[in-house]
Amino acid sequence: MTIERLPLERTFSGTIELAPGVADSGVAITNTLNGFNAGGGRQDNQFFYDGVNVTNPFYADQFQDFAELDIQEVSITRAGLTPEYGRTGGFIVNGVTKSGTNTLHGDARVEYSPSSLSANSKDPNNTAQLDRWRPGVGIGGPILPDRVFFYGSTNFFQQKATNVFNNFNLGGAPNPLPESDLDIHEYFGKLTATPTSSQLLEASYRYRTASQSNAGIMPTDAASTAVDTKELDRIIVGSWFWTASSRLNLEAKYNHNENHGGATPVLALGVQPPFDPNHPELDGYFAVGNGTSIGGASLATNRDDFRRSEYRFTTSYLGGFFGASHDIRAGATFSDNREDLLRISNGWGAVALTKSRSHCGIANDSVCYKANFKPAQPPQISKAETIGLFAQDQMTWKSLTINAGVLVNRDHYIPRGGYFIFESGGYTIPNDVPIPACGAGVTAPACTYRDTLTFPFSKQWQPRIGIAYEVDSGAHDKLYANFARYDNLDNQSIARAAAPFSLLHEVAYLDRVTGQVIGVPVSSNQQDKRILPGLDPTYTDEYLVGYARPLGRGFSIEAWGMYRRTTDIIEDFAANGNDPASPNPSDFRYGNIPGYRKYRALTVEVRRTSADNRWTADLSYTLSRLEGNWDLDYSTSLFYASSYIQDGPGLLTTDPLRNGILTGDRTHVAKLFASYSLTTNTTLGGYLRFQSGLPWQAQVFDPSYQVPGQYAERAGSRRLSSWTNLDLLLAQTIPIGGVVTFRLEGRLLNVFNTQPPLSVDPVLYGDPENTIPNPDFAHATSYAPPRRFLLTGLLSF
Repeated sequence: MTIERLPLERTFSGTIELAPGVADSGVAITNTLNGFNAGGGRQDNQFFYDGVNVTNPFYADQFQDFAELDIQEVSITRAGLTPEYGRTGGFIVNGVTKSGTNTLHGDARVEYSPSSLSANSKDPNNTAQLDRWRPGVGIGGPILPDRVFFYGSTNFFQQKATNVFNNFNLGGAPNPLPESDLDIHEYFGKLTATPTSSQLLEASYRYRTASQSNAGIMPTDAASTAVDTKELDRIIVGSWFWTASSRLNLEAKYNHNENHGGATPVLALGVQPPFDPNHPELDGYFAVGNGTSIGGASLATNRDDFRRSEYRFTTSYLGGFFGASHDIRAGATFSDNREDLLRISNGWGAVALTKSRSHCGIANDSVCYKANFKPAQPPQISKAETIGLFAQDQMTWKSLTINAGVLVNRDHYIPRGGYFIFESGGYTIPNDVPIPACGAGVTAPACTYRDTLTFPFSKQWQPRIGIAYEVDSGAHDKLYANFARYDNLDNQSIARAAAPFSLLHEVAYLDRVTGQVIGVPVSSNQQDKRILPGLDPTYTDEYLVGYARPLGRGFSIEAWGMYRRTTDIIEDFAANGNDPASPNPSDFRYGNIPGYRKYRALTVEVRRTSADNRWTADLSYTLSRLEGNWDLDYSTSLFYASSYIQDGPGLLTTDPLRNGILTGDRTHVAKLFASYSLTTNTTLGGYLRFQSGLPWQAQVFDPSYQVPGQYAERAGSRRLSSWTNLDLLLAQTIPIGGVVTFRLEGRLLNVFNTQPPLSVDPVLYGDPENTIPNPDFAHATSYAPPRRFLLTGLLSF
């Protein structure tokens, strides 16, 4: 189905809506994508660009988005991946960019969405009027006819938020906030060459920047807590394809991706200035109480940079033997990934009043200031290297096709500035490696470190087997089944999370009257993390069975069922159960925990395309269930291998209340895409979606960290209301002369202005002792976006 005939967002991420059963959480962020779920976790999906992996290597819910103007086609694979496409516990989407041809061609587009044509949001906590402007130009053509071609584009996105208010006054008059500007600039260039009839060369470069002013203000925070954000993305892709013979093809690809992100506070407070107890708002991000905060943002430096360099080589051979035709493919990949993380607190970081005899003493009624801060320090550097080897054979005998293969991976983690500690010990620190509290060249029980963690090939065998059978040769139908195992380690956050010497996070207690430091106790979960022997990689087993059949008159139907189970979950946990009476309750280990996730789904899809392609329709319905005892909070940045799960009493996967329906479950997802082209060059398009609401459960403060992560009832006991959304498109194409046309397009999103709650506050009590009822319990914390209108003009030649 042609994307331009549908009312989708004109971005790469907008095309993902086309996938049956893929639910949308409504969380669409300009530089990340963490809202889509397809029977896995939000960090299980993978995003490809001209066949190369552009997913964030450490936290797979982030990737480089780009304008739809550059997209030639999109393919989305939900299940049944063959070995050459790698490993994922979610879905894979691949966007193919446009290329130059022998004919000069191009598009110039302007999209405008004024706030005056948008409805008001129902969200009382944070409102704004948004004016959006998206111009773009793309041109392709020949450099040397029949030999060398070019394509280039520039795309911009500007958004201005005015009349911004939040709920800082807690139910009083709306609190005005400063205007916020978001600017995105994209530049793309691509060269294609055919030096001989048997060779194809491609090289492309994408450069993208995004900046936003006055961002990060929480619904009940003062305007002074804002930050200015900046992001820079680069993608370099090079490929060579050689048709060596009518049977043999060779292909080599290289890609280098960079994602540089950072934020600076609008109100800079310096690094740990002399503490003024009379004006704590000048010393950090100060929690006044009742959920409100004043002062400056908690971080003065917040920089997180990622890099991926990947090499891929594939060969394919077409042959005929044993009575069958064979498409044999084999290849290898090598990926070198890195994260540079630096966080230094603004002032004293997060500051609040606390009452504690052990930390504050008996003066001032045992009340003092508590400051959580990150001191000045060097960045934490984490690296990961992955090798993948695959082989597969697609064998076809008349009506039967068997696709069998295997993928094996080796993952090698190298945390610089901090080293893994193994229970067995016996390793010596190299002389040139500074280790806190150990020194250079020291061999001692306290310094038994090793510099890497490796999951070898022997632990990551991933077989794939698929069978397809044509039952009715007259109808050309297909009955198919598939089994696949995927190791969920493309998300390589463990390289940072398991480093025993991570970025320092300290807690200071300061006198309420004088502001003098009373003490700085050792913070938990900072040092001495150990990897337990026999650690196994997390994996997902997938079973798929389906049937597809043409029905005549342009109709076709497909029905398929899928089952996935994810086990061998990796997490950090306290060796002593985080028992406060233990000599070292924060002595953390990394190992496999008794967690699991299970997904079952049945999808039915009916498609229709008329003979003249004048009207098309695609109707799909997915009935599914996502359950287990291992769930990550989709509203935070918690990542695999490092969360509150399993850290102590109240947070254990063995708690019976954690065994239930998980956050990403959407029991019902129905989608209808339709378009119709009139003889007057008028196009009508529509997208209707229905999906179940988010499951949730009441939660209380746990006894370990005193964070509201302990379940007070079974997981998924409650569910938000369902979400029905209708988007419409009306477009008129006007011939100007020759091959030049002008297209005027209007898109009305959320026609009925349905704005159901998308998330709620699940916390029953407002204090760590679980005694004071939380007045905001079950109140909505976010809503579906309101109705808005977008007007687009597109000049094509």
